[in-house]
Amino acid sequence: MMYEFRPMTEEYGDVVVSWKTPFRYACFDVDNHETTLDDLISSDVFDSFIALTPDDELVGFAECTFIDEDDLRVGIALMPDYQGKGIGFDFVESAIEFLQDYYEYVEGTITTLLMPEDKHAIEIFERVGFTVTSEDDDYVELELVL
Repeated sequence: MMYEFRPMTEEYGDVVVSWKTPFRYACFDVDNHETTLDDLISSDVFDSFIALTPDDELVGFAECTFIDEDDLRVGIALMPDYQGKGIGFDFVESAIEFLQDYYEYVEGTITTLLMPEDKHAIEIFERVGFTVTSEDDDYVELELVL
């Protein structure tokens, strides 16, 4: 499936902050991460993008920030209605490609933080090419070296 990524808007941000995610797919449950609408649309720290299907349905989002000029930190999430449908790999891969194109980011490292219990998301990121670089009780850090 093809996805169109656009900057986050207030309309879509309202939908994202209302997500309730079953734990198996809790890579990004906004209640657990205390994400607010202001965070999504006007953060000075990170950029947020929505992802739409060809039928203009909100399927997920991506957020990112540069830790330094060589390290792009990303958070990528599917809407709960799309989780468990077998599209996670394609979605994460599409989001990474979009962010690389958007920032003209061709060298460096892309990292993400996931919850250790979220084995499903960790597996998807590993299939995309990420490797686990550190792990503790709170987070698993994965990286993709370009």
